Amino acid sequence: MTATDSGTLSVSQPFTITVTPVDGPPVVSPIADDSVADGVPYTGPTPVASGTAPISWTLVAGPSGMTIDSPTGVVSWSSPTVAGSPHTITIRATNAAGSGDETWSLTVTPVVVDAMHVGALDGSMRAGRKISKVKVTIRIHNMSHGQVREATVSGTWSGDYSGTGSCTTNKKGLCNVTSGNIPSGTLSVTFTIDDVTHAALTYQSADNDVGASITVSNP
Repeated sequence: MTATDSGTLSVSQPFTITVTPVDGPPVVSPIADDSVADGVPYTGPTPVASGTAPISWTLVAGPSGMTIDSPTGVVSWSSPTVAGSPHTITIRATNAAGSGDETWSLTVTPVVVDAMHVGALDGSMRAGRKISKVKVTIRIHNMSHGQVREATVSGTWSGDYSGTGSCTTNKKGLCNVTSGNIPSGTLSVTFTIDDVTHAALTYQSADNDVGASITVSNP
């Protein structure tokens, strides 16, 4: 700065002005959409935001039960559910200058349970002069319609013969249940599958390719 009088005298004095920039509100880097299996705990990514510290984080939108760690912005969900999927998640970063949001989508995928079902039922009656017998052949399939071995089928006879029966499938996924002796002249016998058990697979009767019962009539 220079000061001059009405004449020719002047004096100068230098000084420095420091301009401190003022940061704007945080800008949160994009977060990619994500997925998690049903019931598997979910932990979100660590978000990145520009802006002057300190920055705090809040959860603006998310599924019921989701929480956020305020210092880091990491969201957690202990029990994700398929209901309402995909879920929209919005987090907010806040500093002294303002705030910024980021949104992503979380898809919860159902857990595929290894299952099996009845793929086919066939029956025949072997008639004799005095007694007859009914044989029912059962095929068990997995979800890919492959053959299931070592599945135990149990069921109930009804109609002109009563009782229970069971069998275990072979490497072709087949097994036979045979009735006891039935008086000749019997009109019809029904075998109904009550359950199918396996060491690794669950029986899903709703997926049966055929019904769970078969009626064999006297030819």
